[in-house]
Amino acid sequence: MHLREASYQLPRPGSSLSFNPNRLYASVARCNVLSNASGRVLFAQELAAKAALEDFVDDGGINFGVTDDVNDLGDAKLTSIAHDIGAGIANLYMDDMGYHWVANGKELLKSAGKKPDYVYDLGYVGSGYALMEAKGSVGKSVKKSDMLARVKKAYDKQVEPWLGSTANFRLLQQGYAIGTWARSGNDAEIIVHETEWPVAPAAVSVSGASPSLPLAFLNYAAVFQLVGAPNISSALRHVSLRRSVVDLLSQERLYEIRLGGRPFLRGRNSSYVWYGRSPVPSHDPFLAIESKKRYAFAIDLEIAKEVLSALRRPSVSLEERLELPQIPWDLLRALREEGRAALFADGLAYLPSSKIVGRWQWGTLAGLTREK
Repeated sequence: MHLREASYQLPRPGSSLSFNPNRLYASVARCNVLSNASGRVLFAQELAAKAALEDFVDDGGINFGVTDDVNDLGDAKLTSIAHDIGAGIANLYMDDMGYHWVANGKELLKSAGKKPDYVYDLGYVGSGYALMEAKGSVGKSVKKSDMLARVKKAYDKQVEPWLGSTANFRLLQQGYAIGTWARSGNDAEIIVHETEWPVAPAAVSVSGASPSLPLAFLNYAAVFQLVGAPNISSALRHVSLRRSVVDLLSQERLYEIRLGGRPFLRGRNSSYVWYGRSPVPSHDPFLAIESKKRYAFAIDLEIAKEVLSALRRPSVSLEERLELPQIPWDLLRALREEGRAALFADGLAYLPSSKIVGRWQWGTLAGLTREK
């Protein structure tokens, strides 16, 4: 049994998970872009994930389920869809427990060995990292007993061996293997295998807002990739490797939109945005396929300011934490219940397209400034 730091309490897994199609898509898209692949590859994955969820997720009932169409897919496509759905739901499960900041395990864990899919931070001062391996199965071909065995094996082989070691001076202290077993129809279950403690820690209702800087940079690289600001995403990955951002000399234009009076930023290259009654199209022909998209990814403006301010620090210490403003919990809860938009505690949002109320410019030298 590995020791954990005692300055806070670990969250407990819930017995159920509630989400809507927009929240699931945002989670799947986030998992797909937690990678250092090129922006075009990541964008193609985002489009493929959206199309798959629209075609194969049954959103007509109260309970999550997949359509009968999945049973007609070939093995390769079925595996891909199962992975996306499994990762997206597992990430929502972690987020529900308060693990709001996430990085790809292959990027954050440098030692040799088979790595878990994701590494999470609760955002508490003194907290370590949590590890998670996601598994998914859709259709009628996989028995529940087989899925139980897959999840346990994933924990034993990809999670347990890392516990008790460190990354970025943080203890790898808690582990999860989470599987989604979804047969056709509204018949789905979440299977969770987690690190057991002699005394079960009490649940926490809201996480902190101080994730470790190295993990936060990788988390927000994925967020800005979704938002449509690939130059900022590249800069965050660049700095996560302890390089200076001024080496890049890049810039990005961002647009301010509002939801419930709260400001958000979205990028120029993530399809189109509305300015008054006139749509402003993307300048990238590759993104023309998105021209009729009615929803868009964005990031909370106040959180974006803090992230981009940290990006300009002269040096990055692996022991530093990023101090972030917290989005009001009542707003998060209200949007989750309403279902019209998806908003996450780290500032990522998936919102209905709305008119621009301001323009911002970001550059590696000048930082983030509002255009007059």
